[in-house]
Amino acid sequence: IAVVVVVAVGTVGVLLDRAGRAETGSGGRGTGGAGPTSSRRAAMAFLVPVAAAAAWIAIWHRWADVIIDDPRTATDRSTLDVIVSSVGGLPRTVAELVGSLGWLEFWVPSVVIAVWACVTAAVLARSRPGGLPVLAWGAVLLGSPVVFEVVAADEVGLIWQGRYSLPVFIGLSTLVLSSPRPWRFPGHAMAVLGSVEVAAFWWTARRYEVGTNGPWFPSTPLSAMVAIHVVLVAGFVTLLGRSTRELVQRK
Repeated sequence: IAVVVVVAVGTVGVLLDRAGRAETGSGGRGTGGAGPTSSRRAAMAFLVPVAAAAAWIAIWHRWADVIIDDPRTATDRSTLDVIVSSVGGLPRTVAELVGSLGWLEFWVPSVVIAVWACVTAAVLARSRPGGLPVLAWGAVLLGSPVVFEVVAADEVGLIWQGRYSLPVFIGLSTLVLSSPRPWRFPGHAMAVLGSVEVAAFWWTARRYEVGTNGPWFPSTPLSAMVAIHVVLVAGFVTLLGRSTRELVQRK
């Protein structure tokens, strides 16, 4: 799974670098005197760490002799059957990105998932990012679970969970938010988004406070943790609103 993180971060870096160069002109002479050398340095700043991380992952797996095998979940179903089942499970995989808390143990309320979906649609509609990069990221986001499960079905079965796709989802979010189209997140939408985030945290904290064989949290009162989270979310919402305003003004 770490390889997916490396690829996601590296691809985001390359795409953002290309977008920056396109914005400053094909000659690479943008604000601040950025030229071809600066563009190459920016690309190296992304590619070198990614290459180093990829090499280290390969070395680690070779040294540790990682074995991907679990007879409890492995299946001997046909490739076509695995593909059909994997594709059919994509809606649940997407929902697990934001709705599955813990280790597939419980879900946030459906209204929270619905609000997050609406906010995502609104951001896409307002930012209108480049079609090809978004389609490519969407293909990676939806294709990775299917490819993995087809390849590993004999060893581990259909075990992909939504959280495995978070690195790719973060890359897609970064691509959308870096769109050159000026936009600002509406204040009322920010308030709604912050409210459902607090609701999701309260739901999670309440579940963990109950636990299965007693509380999973330390003795910190639930109300105190929720209050702290409200302060953090309010600060983040304020910061995000200010950042988007400044971004629109610069553009």
